[in-house]
Amino acid sequence: MEDRRRDFRYPVSIQLNISDLFTGESDGIHGLASPVEVADISRGGLCFISECILPVGYYLNASIRLCPGSTPPAFSGIRILRAEVIDRTHYRYGCQFTTILEDPGEIITSCSLSENVLSDYFPPSGDVWS
Repeated sequence: MEDRRRDFRYPVSIQLNISDLFTGESDGIHGLASPVEVADISRGGLCFISECILPVGYYLNASIRLCPGSTPPAFSGIRILRAEVIDRTHYRYGCQFTTILEDPGEIITSCSLSENVLSDYFPPSGDVWS
């Protein structure tokens, strides 16, 4: 997938489960139980891999735990912007954060770097979201 992000991508391996997709109206797809793996994340969005074909332009809500342990998850609305076929059973999706209820930068920098799943990718300043 062509890199279209303005912000640095941090490679991660976070497992999520998509249960509901919606259009912003009352329409939606419910009861999916579709596991996905977040491949990278940035200030503006994320990329995930799925075995399901998901509709571009739909929205989902996500709870993403960027740090192991007791750190609370970051909650965000996400819009699927583009899709790409990887192989016969896997698809890559580029997504944009539409709402962020928690500041992901604060969550990441509050983690001890030795425990953080992103520790290998932090710049020395620790200010990853500016």
